[in-house]
Amino acid sequence: MEFRKTVLNQDIRALLSDKLHVDCGPVPGSTTLADGLGIDSLGLSDLAEAIEAKFEISIPNRMLPGTLTIDQLVDLLSSELEAACAPSDAVMAEAAD
Repeated sequence: MEFRKTVLNQDIRALLSDKLHVDCGPVPGSTTLADGLGIDSLGLSDLAEAIEAKFEISIPNRMLPGTLTIDQLVDLLSSELEAACAPSDAVMAEAAD
């Protein structure tokens, strides 16, 4: 689990660096997307779309709150990915002979 969060953190920082054209590696995890990094609503939507494409998850209305910190975004994605990978409660029946 901790390894997954470390990798997610690196992936998110790489996406942010790509979108903002700055190195987000040394940016503290407590930095907010909007106020701290200066991402506007269009940028948040673009980031959400990039996250959906990279991680194959759905972000409602393709909107991320600007008040999210980098660490909170990593935690959110970790939870979403765990939910997406969790086995369903459906019972599989064997085919009849």
